[in-house]
Amino acid sequence: MKFKQYITEKYEVNHMSGKSKIKTDISPEERSFKNLPRDSKKKPKCRFQDWLGIKGNGGQGTDGKYYGWSHRAVYGFGVGDVIKPGSIGNKYDKDGAWDDDRVDFEPYTIKTEKEAKEHAIRFRNDVS
Repeated sequence: MKFKQYITEKYEVNHMSGKSKIKTDISPEERSFKNLPRDSKKKPKCRFQDWLGIKGNGGQGTDGKYYGWSHRAVYGFGVGDVIKPGSIGNKYDKDGAWDDDRVDFEPYTIKTEKEAKEHAIRFRNDVS
């Protein structure tokens, strides 16, 4: 017998309007931008911050990544992510003015949650 249909949990997320809730069976750990609920016109039904469980800019989502965003872009950094030359938010861009031709460092891997949070904050500051 198939019992999964009877034991699935239901979760609620605030609707964009703030007047109602969206019901979903996607657990907070499995949420991403790809499965963000959308209406028939492809507009999001809820804020991505609510969907991913992010408390503030540079904060950690329920998927374990730290997110930084502005009005132009959003990106999540997690332990094990590889940062390549020319990436926004890398630790070698000290002055905020990145030269696209400058590739004087090797790609590196984020090793700790503290580093992931620092990258998210740098990304937020660089993309604004």
